Amino acid sequence: MPHFEGKFVPPKPPKIEEVVQKSLEKTAAKIDETLATRLEETNERVSQIREELALRGGEYVGTINLGITQITQILTEIARQVASRN
Repeated sequence: MPHFEGKFVPPKPPKIEEVVQKSLEKTAAKIDETLATRLEETNERVSQIREELALRGGEYVGTINLGITQITQILTEIARQVASRN
């Protein structure tokens, strides 16, 4: 470097605060992107479930009622057994 008249200044390593800030910004952006993607997927799935419920609502009501009846019978039997032990 025969024509260089200045003083060589080695590049300064970035400050820890700068590194942490950039890392946080990248991480926050990635989290935001991931959350947006998952929210969109969830909204699509909810729409599918709503459509399915609208189409099969009657079937589900019957299945739920049957399940409630079975649970009621089981709980009644358990209560009877507990009462008989006392």
